[in-house]
Amino acid sequence: MSYGTLGRLAVVCPAPGCNVTTQLHRNLHPDIGISSIPVQYDEVTCAGIQAMSERTVDAVKIFRSYHPDMVFFGCTTGSLIGGDGYDQRLGEALKAATGARYASTTTTAVLRALEALEAGRMTIVTPYPDEVNEREKVFLEHLGYQVDEIRGLNHRDPKYIPLTQPQEIYHLAKAAWRPGGDALFISCTGLCILEVIPALEAELGVPVVTSNQASIWDIGEFFGAHGPRSRELGRLFTLRASNRDEVELNQKAM
Repeated sequence: MSYGTLGRLAVVCPAPGCNVTTQLHRNLHPDIGISSIPVQYDEVTCAGIQAMSERTVDAVKIFRSYHPDMVFFGCTTGSLIGGDGYDQRLGEALKAATGARYASTTTTAVLRALEALEAGRMTIVTPYPDEVNEREKVFLEHLGYQVDEIRGLNHRDPKYIPLTQPQEIYHLAKAAWRPGGDALFISCTGLCILEVIPALEAELGVPVVTSNQASIWDIGEFFGAHGPRSRELGRLFTLRASNRDEVELNQKAM
C-alpha cells in the first residue's frame, strides 16, 4: 500500500508529549503522508516558549529531502509568542527551510477557523499560567478579537499538559464560559480533548475551536480532503476555509 497520494506533510511540534502528532495521524485523511519531528521544550513560560519556537526552523531542515508539500508547526503559543504577525513570519521561515509549497502553524489555523466561524468574541481556556495567557490574549486583541475571559490550569512544566484529562478541560470550560460570546477556544496542541467538542457545543450553543481540531481542519483544507472522523469534530468541519481559492490553486500545482 502506498501512502501520501494526496501529498506529504511535515510536522514540527514541542516535546514532550505526542498528542498533536497522534491526533493528526488519527484524524487527517489516510492518504496524507505524515512525517514529524519534536523540538525541545523546557518550561511553560514566555521565555521557555520563545526558546522552543526558535528551535523549529533548524529542526525542520531535515525535511528537505522528504520534499513536503506542506510544513506545519503544531503549537499554539509557540506560533504567537513573537507578537503581531509572528505566525506568518515563522511560517515563511519554515517554508524556506524545507522547500515546501505551503506553510502553516496552529495559530494560523485557529485564526482561519475563527474567521470562517465569524467568531469575533470568545472565552478561552488553556493549561497555561497567567503570564502565557496574557500574551495570547494580547495577541488576539491586537487582531481585533474580544476575549471575555481566559482561564488556565497554571501548568509550568510541559510534561503535565498531555496528562490533562478531557473532563478537567470540560469543567474548566463550563466554569469559564461567558454568555454572549461567539465561540469557545480551547488553546494548546498538547491537550487531548477532541471528544469534548460535541458536548460543549451542544451545551453552550456556540462553536468550539481547539488547537488540534483547527490544525486538522486547516491541513485537510490544504490537501483538499478531510478524514472519515471529521463529522465528530464540531461545527468547524461544516465550513470551508476563507482561503479556499488559494488551497485549490495549490492543489492544481501539485
